[in-house]
Amino acid sequence: MDWRHGFRKEIEVIRRNPENGMEENGETSAAPAELRWKGVGVRVFRRKWTAVSGRHTLISDKPTLYVILDEVGGRCEFRASSAPVTMDYYGPQALGFAPARTALFAYPVRLREARIASFSFYLDEIKEFLPTFGSRIQRASLRLMFDDSRLRDCAVLLAAEYEKSENSSKYGEGLALSLVAAVAETMSRLRTNRRRRLSRHEFTLATECIDERSDRPLRVDEIARVLGLEMTKFSSLFRQATGMSMQRWHVRARVHQAQRMMLDGPDQHLSEIASRLGFADQSHFARAFKQFTGLTPREWLRSES
Repeated sequence: MDWRHGFRKEIEVIRRNPENGMEENGETSAAPAELRWKGVGVRVFRRKWTAVSGRHTLISDKPTLYVILDEVGGRCEFRASSAPVTMDYYGPQALGFAPARTALFAYPVRLREARIASFSFYLDEIKEFLPTFGSRIQRASLRLMFDDSRLRDCAVLLAAEYEKSENSSKYGEGLALSLVAAVAETMSRLRTNRRRRLSRHEFTLATECIDERSDRPLRVDEIARVLGLEMTKFSSLFRQATGMSMQRWHVRARVHQAQRMMLDGPDQHLSEIASRLGFADQSHFARAFKQFTGLTPREWLRSES
């Protein structure tokens, strides 16, 4: 049986925001075909934004896990409505989970482009060989912007297998079974951790301070004082919320800003961009850029053209 259900409406783009009438800005690549392994339907698609506003609506008639695989120029946030929500995680490759027929929205934060993977769970099929896990997934509730290394690693590997376009892969079947187990265990786990977390307001204020200082060395103590936190405590909370140090986030923010500058003015000299963003020289800029994108600035710009 061919599991490629191209152009199905489980993932749809809503061209107008029903809550505030705002027209969406951007475009989505052609509706992706689905590949299915062991009751897990996988799609990977790319979404581009042509302005800072607009949202991409994700909805399925099955419980679905979403993973932000790549971001260009900024961050993508999963939200349940037009209002920002309290989140556990703000770093790269964030996860979101939506029960069947529950809308989840992808919002851009200075974002130009994102690659997102969806994993829909066909419960009747899953319950035939993993009944306990299927029931747990069916009972799972909405979760936005969270992180789980085991779950993320399974999802990223299965998305890579999808892009090989071979749904007969035994490796893909093994990854799908691992993903089902990881989702069932993660989503049913009681949240007993009451540790202090960085609030959304604190995170937004911190990242705004970082953006304002993109052209000069980062002073963590300055940002901690703005938030009214002791520097060591703030550094710990920031790493917990993003999965990286403040210094690494600072470099990542400058790379995102460089991506926006390159897209807006592809004829700009790289040395000028490097200087404006506070890199020591063009070589320093190129090394940092490749560290986060896997490509040099020129290679990346060619891939976007």
